[in-house]
Amino acid sequence: MFINSESSRTGKFGIQIAKILGWYVITSCSGANIELCKNPGLDEVLDYRQVDVGSVLSENAKEEGALYDLVVDSVGTPSHLYAEANNFIKKGGLFVQVRVLLSWGDIKDILIRLLLPTFLGGGDREIVIVDAKHDVKAYEQIAKRVQEGKAKVAIDEVF
Repeated sequence: MFINSESSRTGKFGIQIAKILGWYVITSCSGANIELCKNPGLDEVLDYRQVDVGSVLSENAKEEGALYDLVVDSVGTPSHLYAEANNFIKKGGLFVQVRVLLSWGDIKDILIRLLLPTFLGGGDREIVIVDAKHDVKAYEQIAKRVQEGKAKVAIDEVF
């Protein structure tokens, strides 16, 4: 599993939940946040300021056969990440775009990938765009994991 942006709230909890489920997890963040991003059990961190994340994922897939079942993008950059998804997501895998502010160009690129057949530049990896919703049962599950010590909440400061 790859989570784009560990330092986001989505990334922090997403990684912890994925590790609870036993997944191998790679994430991205800026070099300034690498120490902050070294969650217990996190398998790999990419510094997006030093490498092109999409290219690294594609190269890993080519060289090591490291294809991902799930990619969660909680920041929307690099904007070409979904365009390269065929290179690093397994057939039947899923690209989840957490709703972020996308440019019209990004939206156009996603629509082209969704609507065109692959031989004309379309994609064949499923994309789901999600928005945050209030889900009491999900909150209860997260609270239970925190109480059990299986998940941690990052606290910036206390007033």
